[in-house]
Amino acid sequence: MDNRPSHWRRSLLNAGGILLIGLLLFLSIVWLLERYATRAIEQFARAQAAVTASDPALLAAWQQADNGAVQALVARWSAATNGQVEAFLPDGVLYAASDVAVDGSTSGAGAGEVRQALTHGVGRAVRVDATTGERVLYLALPVGASEAPLGVLRWAIPFNVVGAEMRNLQLAIGGLILLAALLLIGWMLHVRRRNAAALLRVTEMVEHALMQDFESHVLASGTGEYERLTNVTNRLVDKYRKSSKRRAREKDRLNTILTHTSNGALILTELGRVRLINPSAAEILRTTPEQALRKSFVQVVWDHRIAEVWQRCQASGVEETESIDLGNDRFVRVTVTHFLGGDAAGYLVILQDLSAVRRLEKVRRDFVSNVSHELRTPLASLAALVDTLRDGALEDPPAAQRFLSSMEVEVDKMTQMVQELLELSRVESGQLPLRLSPTTVQSIVNPAIERLAMQAERAGLALTVDLPAALPQVVVDSERMQQVMINLLHNAIKFTPSGGSITVKAVVEAARLGALVVSVRDTGVGIPADNLPRIFERFYKTDRARSGGGTGLGLAIAKHTVQAHGGKIWVESVEGEGSIFYFTLPTEMSAVAPVPAPNGATA
Repeated sequence: MDNRPSHWRRSLLNAGGILLIGLLLFLSIVWLLERYATRAIEQFARAQAAVTASDPALLAAWQQADNGAVQALVARWSAATNGQVEAFLPDGVLYAASDVAVDGSTSGAGAGEVRQALTHGVGRAVRVDATTGERVLYLALPVGASEAPLGVLRWAIPFNVVGAEMRNLQLAIGGLILLAALLLIGWMLHVRRRNAAALLRVTEMVEHALMQDFESHVLASGTGEYERLTNVTNRLVDKYRKSSKRRAREKDRLNTILTHTSNGALILTELGRVRLINPSAAEILRTTPEQALRKSFVQVVWDHRIAEVWQRCQASGVEETESIDLGNDRFVRVTVTHFLGGDAAGYLVILQDLSAVRRLEKVRRDFVSNVSHELRTPLASLAALVDTLRDGALEDPPAAQRFLSSMEVEVDKMTQMVQELLELSRVESGQLPLRLSPTTVQSIVNPAIERLAMQAERAGLALTVDLPAALPQVVVDSERMQQVMINLLHNAIKFTPSGGSITVKAVVEAARLGALVVSVRDTGVGIPADNLPRIFERFYKTDRARSGGGTGLGLAIAKHTVQAHGGKIWVESVEGEGSIFYFTLPTEMSAVAPVPAPNGATA
């Protein structure tokens, strides 16, 4: 902020004050000098008047009524003192005068100083002469004995006797006072300019500090209080800079934590308005920070159960926690607690999204249930066969042989299930050893086709392979990917009615970073839309399409095997029209990042 106009106004006011003080001082000195000069002239006039009033020659001439002698005496005295001398009779009539032209026959008649001299022994008056316009001191003394004076001798001494010297002295004093005032004004302006510059630097430094610019520092200048001010300001700004940087670091850390934490966090005012909301909380509450800030917490959450947790905390003053089912497989734990106090009192709301945890718990329960269900049937069959053999079937060798064959089938089923579970566990835990090597797509697809060709022929299905010769090599574990192809082809054969067709195709899609995409298309019963998201789960079977035999682990193993190679697997299906399973493989040209499926179920 520029304060120069104000600075100059103050400087002019101060200069005017100094000049006014100088003028008052000059007038006071002039008054004192005039008073001193008046007193000096008066003392001189008194001395002269006393000497002349008691002069024997004047007394003798007056007693002899020698007017000429008296006239000669007053004329001589007037010339000697440069003043007018007049003699008056006791009745106030002019008797003699040094300047008849000026005084006239009636001059002095009734003058106050003449009467004072006759009554009090001395008369004094200061008046402006009507003729010359100058100030004149009139001093009157009686002549002769005080009891019966012969008359009154009056001196009229103009002040211009010392006027020239007084004016010169006044001019000298006035010049000195003016010079001193100008020097004082100059020094004042210099000091004020220096102090104003120091204050301006301090002000600019504080303004920069307010704008978070801490690079500028004030150098100590001047002396005394201004030097202390600049030093204190430097220390203050340094302290504020350190404090500001510390707060900025803490704020960055807090923002980083709030931004990247998976838990939702809201800070509410004491009245329940949202002061802060992090992205996780906005996502859980299906809103945005812009829409939530400064609004009521009840308006933001749109769920009375979450609002009730805050209201309970508000009423009880202690931390409140509750787990709430928001529907659509969404679960959230709400924790509300007081924080800080005083004017900054408010509430901290923590929202923990438990949906994934609940889903994992459900998967675990389903897994245990599915394993139990899958093992129950072969175990029940084995128990029944054992009971049958124990009840006498051992005595019938053909029947016993048949029962033992059935038991062997059930044991093989359980052995296959256990092996697939172990393999799935190894794949999911990342412990599956992969022997990667460049190979052709034909070496992956053809062995699976040859293995299942007879099964497809018995089912009355047309099996077609479309593999262009120019396909690039893929970097995979050939045996593992052959098992993936066998699982997908086996499902396609099992769920495609007689007369249908199965097509295996491979293409390179540039949009997928050079990934090679293999697809298995069938014209079977298809998969209901509600089952598509869960088709790759362990033991998951649809009511119709997966109601046949099998452990329900084939697609789960295929999913994790493809993902272990850095690929993606998904399915597109329309119920009653068939399904298309896709998976990607990394080529020698590029490694395949996880690729989003265009639609349908993904894994």
